[in-house]
Amino acid sequence: MEWLTYLLKASACSALFFGFYYLFLNKLTFFKTNRFYLLFSLLLSFLIPALNFNVERVRADVQVIEQSISYNDSNPVEIQQDLAVSAPVSEPLFNWQDALLYMYVAIALALFIKLMWQLSQLVHQTRKEAVAVNGLKVVYKIKGFTNCSFFNYVFVDRENLTEQEMKVLLKHELVHAEQYHSLDRLVIMLGKLLIWFNPVIYLYDNALEQVHEYEADEITTRDCNTQYYANLLLKLVVPDPSIAFTHNFVKSPLKDRIQMLFTNPSKNMKKLMYLFTLPLALALVWVFAVQIVYAYPNKSKISENKANNDTVLQSKIKGTVVSFEEYSLNEIMNLKSGDKVYPIDVMGKKIRSKVKVGDNLSISYSSKMSSNHTRISPSGEKAVIIGPIVYIPDEIVSTNNETIYKRVVEKYAFGYEVNRARFTHSKIKSIQRNAQGYIDKLVLNDGEFTLTFDLKGQQLRNDKFQKGDAVLVKFIGEKLVAPKSYSTTKLIVLYSQPRENEIRNNTLYDKFYDENGKQKPLQMQFFTKTSYVGKDGKEYEKVTINTGKQKISLDHLKGTKTRYFLNNKEVIEQKIANLNKETISAINRLGTDKIGNDDIIRIQSVNVIKFSPPIIKSNMVLEYYLLPEAITIDVLTDIKNKFSEKGYTINFEQITVDGVIKSLGITLEGPVNSQTERYDINQLKTEKCAIALLVYKDTKQAVVTKVKRDKVIPPPPPMPPEKKNN
Repeated sequence: MEWLTYLLKASACSALFFGFYYLFLNKLTFFKTNRFYLLFSLLLSFLIPALNFNVERVRADVQVIEQSISYNDSNPVEIQQDLAVSAPVSEPLFNWQDALLYMYVAIALALFIKLMWQLSQLVHQTRKEAVAVNGLKVVYKIKGFTNCSFFNYVFVDRENLTEQEMKVLLKHELVHAEQYHSLDRLVIMLGKLLIWFNPVIYLYDNALEQVHEYEADEITTRDCNTQYYANLLLKLVVPDPSIAFTHNFVKSPLKDRIQMLFTNPSKNMKKLMYLFTLPLALALVWVFAVQIVYAYPNKSKISENKANNDTVLQSKIKGTVVSFEEYSLNEIMNLKSGDKVYPIDVMGKKIRSKVKVGDNLSISYSSKMSSNHTRISPSGEKAVIIGPIVYIPDEIVSTNNETIYKRVVEKYAFGYEVNRARFTHSKIKSIQRNAQGYIDKLVLNDGEFTLTFDLKGQQLRNDKFQKGDAVLVKFIGEKLVAPKSYSTTKLIVLYSQPRENEIRNNTLYDKFYDENGKQKPLQMQFFTKTSYVGKDGKEYEKVTINTGKQKISLDHLKGTKTRYFLNNKEVIEQKIANLNKETISAINRLGTDKIGNDDIIRIQSVNVIKFSPPIIKSNMVLEYYLLPEAITIDVLTDIKNKFSEKGYTINFEQITVDGVIKSLGITLEGPVNSQTERYDINQLKTEKCAIALLVYKDTKQAVVTKVKRDKVIPPPPPMPPEKKNN
């Protein structure tokens, strides 16, 4: 809906500009200036909403918090884009936004066709025989539009005019032609097409035409008696013409024109009124084109930055806890500060036992995120659920300065883009050039990590890069040569900060990015088959399976049989070729084998794993254990079906990143109770825990719990108290 927002802003600007004209400039006799004001203000009305200025302000309430940071020398962090994983979501039958766009375009198109038809009629009339008079082309006609002009064409009904009246009329129309008033009319027509729904544009049209007539009347009456001219206007009064582009001799409101003929010229001092349009224009720019960007205090002004590292700048909220709520997979603490309530994401931060409603807290944050997630319905369908924007806390402190929660941020030498190109922000420590000016060696250092690029023979050059410049670099092929020091010969691109200059290795750049600078996704085929002729002259077939973590190949004579086993169950080749991304990500073992003369490919996928804890099996109606690496959509669907067969309901809600489940919410409903839990998958892996899904036979209670892999499950919950009969 950006197009509609823009048009509404343009309409608002035009309304304010015209309001100023109507109140303060309309009665002034500075006709040329009024004409310029109307045209220029209309153009500004369309220009201002298209502008975009950022104004920085320093947040006075911001403190820079120096966090304890731990470093990992050799393992760079992998940064990937979040990809929404969703099944088709039912869309509304009627999309009012699209309908609004279609209606706008349809009406604008209809108006355009109407104007083109009128213009064609006008052009058709200009092809008739015309008489040249003082630079004008006069077309004599008695029907349709008469006594009007379009550029230097004048259409006159001479049968109803005396020779003297003809001279006065032509003098009037000559002013229109010499001042290019018809060009103004075309500009107004274009404005009508763009904001036809705005009534102000029609007021602009009338006002501009009126100014044109005032200007022509003023110049004409310099050589003509004013009373005579006024009588001529009254004589030739006609209804509005049907052609919108023309200037009719007596179309503009006759009473106003006659009054203006006898109005004394405005005093020159009143021209100062036009200066007030400047603050009006600046105010509109401020409202519609300026965006406030809050800059944060420089850490160097607060304390000495010994390591010359970039400071993590934060914003702080102080307020009172008003409520806790659970929104899908987010646990939210609502913090009221002033008249605003801020939703704080506290999932997995274990603060519920430390904080209660009514507590006053100070929360530092440096990021926000959407709580959108993917939900699996009871029927197994997936849908994207839109959640609120929540604040991600870096630190939560109580009023007595007790730290309730603090996030530790690790710093890495570089990150990975989705296309596996490395990137980092750094500074040029040194740069060596050869006699031809090409760069032989480039050394970057961000105050913690060093990157050395050996670029001899690559003929990369840009003389604008100098020692100390801040840069963004993208590369591959790095080697750890010393603690916190990497070396490579494969520079993809080096950008200055801000991005004004660059050094680019076109061969590598084209491999990782398209012509618009967007990342090219990694192309990884899970299942491929290729044919080749062996040294023995026979034709062979090569089958390759690549999960990204493991890769195997099997060569066999073409025409012989290859069999596939998935989780020890033989399946057809097509099923292997069509495995979905989630199943592939769960594969933990690949291998080849032989049964008789048949070649075998074995694929072992992590699946639901059952423990055998030392408990009495008869005490369980249902008993399942999920390892974190086993959680896929297929597995969850299988569990839902197994529980459904026993008459129990279990629902899952998960957040996925790049097709991999990162967070899982579970609701298990038993005959006497229901339980809901949420788990972070990475945390489960770190803690070496599994998820137990249990329904006890004796108590009929449903239990969702976290258990150590080497521990037995917890004892069954106590029996519910018996109901006493009154």
